[in-house]
Formats: sequence, structure tokens, C-alpha cells
Amino acid sequence: RPFRQGRRAISLGPAPIRPETGARQPGDRRPFVRIEAHVPDLGHQIDQLRQVLPLVLPLLVLQLALLLLAIVDLFREERKVRFVGKPIWALVIVFVNIVGPLAYFFAGREDA
Repeated sequence: RPFRQGRRAISLGPAPIRPETGARQPGDRRPFVRIEAHVPDLGHQIDQLRQVLPLVLPLLVLQLALLLLAIVDLFREERKVRFVGKPIWALVIVFVNIVGPLAYFFAGREDA
């Protein structure tokens, strides 16, 4: 059986036995090589994704919304910031997931 659940067999070289006679091919001295590689069960992975996606999707939307709002607010000309400059706040907002934009809104903005 060349294909099994979870594994795939790859055969290299000529077949060691002729199916019709059951004998080796004349002059064939190369060994028969069989490599088995693990093939992931995609059906199981898709089921896991369907279970996790409803939990992760709202967090992803929240992250993107906070990121966009914070970046737009940061780069307004009239906006002044506290503690560090605007480029540093931009890095914090972009690279420190949900906490970065929240830190900017609560601690980084200087209200006029």
C-alpha cells in the first residue's frame, strides 16, 4: 500500500520485483529504496482552525482597530505626547499588540 493515513511512501529506483513473474529484473543491482514521510492530516487541522477562529477573530479585529486609531491620532500635527517622542510611541503602538495602543491612549497622550 503506497498511501496510508498520516504517512506517504515514496519509492526511488526501479521496482525490486516484477509483478508478473515475482522475480528481480535482470541486471538490477541497485537496492530498492523506500522513504516514508509524515503527511499531516489536513482534515483535523481544519477542524481545529474552525474551533479557534471564532475566539481569535474578535481579538484580531480589536487589535487592528486600536492600532489604526492610535496611529492616526499619534500623527496629528496638533497632538502632543508624554514621556518619549512620537517615533518611539509609533514603535510601541505597532509592535506591542493590544497593550501598545492602550498604553498610548491612557499614558502617552497629552490632553490639550
